[in-house]
Amino acid sequence: MGADTSFIAAFGDDYYTEMLETEMKKHNVNTKTCYRLNNSKIPCGQAYIFLLPDGDNSIIVIPSANASWPETLNEEQIGAIQTSDCVLLQREVPEIYNIRIAKAAKQKGIKVILDVGGEDSIISKDLLELIDILSPNETELQRLMTYYGDQKMKYNITSSKYSTVNKIKSACA
Repeated sequence: MGADTSFIAAFGDDYYTEMLETEMKKHNVNTKTCYRLNNSKIPCGQAYIFLLPDGDNSIIVIPSANASWPETLNEEQIGAIQTSDCVLLQREVPEIYNIRIAKAAKQKGIKVILDVGGEDSIISKDLLELIDILSPNETELQRLMTYYGDQKMKYNITSSKYSTVNKIKSACA
């Protein structure tokens, strides 16, 4: 997309880590912001996507390294967050990490976007209060409406790729 992009995650100690990092560098994604769990024998996280007969899909996420972050963000990560135009969070990592990242972004007035995919659970009030754009797909939107019932949601929810991209562009402009 032409934007400077940093990836904050935890790389495991296996073949897939090397492959992932190589592929990201090919596309100019900054991976200096990633934790490296060298000599830990903890593998890189993985996701398995199953295509169902009705055309829908089901995803199984195994976080592995991404469930093994240290307690605090390091200076390289905080710098990347606080100098960004916006931050995109995903729920493939434990929520506490997303809260830490969102708080660091909010300290500098950076817009925070949450892709609802990943963990299928209620999103905590602590995280929701830090989010500017909540971006679920149709299935995730249905789950959110089930979780939150008739509560009035003040969040800017979008469920199509086109409108999500446009909202992200306008929020980060």
